[in-house]
Amino acid sequence: FQAEDGIRDRSPSRGLGDVYKRQALGIIKIFSKKKDVLITLTDLGKKFYLLDNPIINGTNFPAFSNEEREFLVTKIIPNRPLETKLIKTATEIITYEDALSSDITDTLDMEFENTLKNFVKKSNDKKFTNKIQRDIIDKTIELKQNNEGKQTPVEACRIATMGRLTELGVVSWDINKEGKSEYEIADTELATAIKKL
Repeated sequence: FQAEDGIRDRSPSRGLGDVYKRQALGIIKIFSKKKDVLITLTDLGKKFYLLDNPIINGTNFPAFSNEEREFLVTKIIPNRPLETKLIKTATEIITYEDALSSDITDTLDMEFENTLKNFVKKSNDKKFTNKIQRDIIDKTIELKQNNEGKQTPVEACRIATMGRLTELGVVSWDINKEGKSEYEIADTELATAIKKL
């Protein structure tokens, strides 16, 4: 699922999975030539690579510079229609709801499920939407009906998306004493840019 793919790190690849994730982000291209597999940066990948990075510069936090965060939000994520819709949904809810309320995760999960269903209805990519329907929507419904208490695929999408927004510095995410997630907008400029996507 796209929202769970890692944005990027500049550490050595841990395998082809990392390579394919970067390809899905539009940062690299992979192609084969005879028996060789070749990997190259796309134009967006070259621009992203040239941006300053706090970790490369010797700082462990934040993971991305302001330039990198803006680039990811305005240039990379818009190329991923479903992820765009999910982060937009989350940002709007956190902006307008009482993000510190105990039911914010329930609200997010309900709206993510609606967003996923609408995406499946409207997208022309049937192979992708069939997978979303089967592996995320239908599996979530099945788990809820069986009341198994397991994490649903929609919850996993929410967690991954909120992790992405936290990683980008758009949202701050805390766990309260009761073990509930609390979210606040941490960067109003990036949040506004997301809402305009």
